[in-house]
Amino acid sequence: MQQALGRNAVKALAITLAASAAAGLIVFFAPGGVSDTVGNLTVAAVASAAAAFGIAVALKQNTRHGFRPFFALSIGLALWAAAELLWAYLTIVAGVEIPYPG
Repeated sequence: MQQALGRNAVKALAITLAASAAAGLIVFFAPGGVSDTVGNLTVAAVASAAAAFGIAVALKQNTRHGFRPFFALSIGLALWAAAELLWAYLTIVAGVEIPYPG
């Protein structure tokens, strides 16, 4: 796995997983307001990391179809990240009430 991804990518993936686990513990044990804020920021960060990893993988593809299928998936991940960042901004900074069912 380290030869395919490279040492820097493996380190970045390990840091992302550790940060996600730490944020998950904070969400689980923290009081309501803090857990909502950390939860929103964690989902936005994980979505952004997934988009970044997807784009990095897409640019390294040298297959028969080229990088286009992987790039299309990466665009989807980037749109998901943008939606999560917007959701986090609206709920944390702008204070917009979340509709039920959200």
